[in-house]
This record gives sequence, C-alpha cells and structure tokens, in this order.
Amino acid sequence: MPDLIRVAIAGLGTATRLMLRALLSNPTIEVVAAASVREEERLAFANDFSIPAYADIDELCGLDDVDAIYIATPTHLHVHHVLMALEHGKHVLVEKPLATDLPCAKRMVEAAEKFGRVVIVGHSHSFDAPIQAMRDIVHSGG
Repeated sequence: MPDLIRVAIAGLGTATRLMLRALLSNPTIEVVAAASVREEERLAFANDFSIPAYADIDELCGLDDVDAIYIATPTHLHVHHVLMALEHGKHVLVEKPLATDLPCAKRMVEAAEKFGRVVIVGHSHSFDAPIQAMRDIVHSGG
C-alpha cells in the first residue's frame, strides 16, 4: 500500500461536502484537520468527524502533521490560500477554477515550482486513460 497522505481541508462549504466521502473512504488518505471562518461549520465538522477544525487557514497550513491541503474556499481566495499552503511546504489540491485570472494562476504555478510541490486542480479527469492517451499523442507530435 502507498504511504498515507495526511490531508487538511481549507473551507467546509459545498465543495467539501461533495468531496468529503471520497476523501474519508480512500485508504491512502487520512483527513487530519480542517479550517473554516464559519464557527458553526467548524463545530459541526469537529463534532461529526472527531477531527480538529481551525478558524485560521494559516494555522492549518502550519501544522506539521499535514502533507497536503485541499483548498475548497471561494475562488477569489484560491491564490492567497494556495500560496500560503505552498510556502508552508504542503502539496495542494484546489477546487476549480484555479484562479480568477491568468496572472494569479501563473503565480501559483511558479510558486509550486519554486517550493517543489504539486498543485492539482480538482475535479479533474487528467488521470483518466483517454486523457492520458491524448496527452501522449500531443507530446509525440502525432
């Protein structure tokens, strides 16, 4: 079995509710913490899942026992939260769309390269076999 990936969740709204079951049921993932600016969301999450929930995403990103951050905050906050996670040495899964404009998206890509971390935009079919086959064709020049 692959190594366990310890994931923290930033944002406990609709996207997280849709993704949470998949995260919790994946044997290679352990959800270890969450953050939300909304107190009622934090309290409900901590109570329902016995997982600590924080008010401050910066505090969440600074936790030592976190490998990756799932960023499910509003789109206009993605650039700030992705950069924060990368600066703390975390890998990132961020909800779509990645950014509200191209310069913000480029900043995130450059930061991922600078810090040697992976940023993946979800929900993505990037790893599906047909998409991988198209990628191979494009890269082969055929």
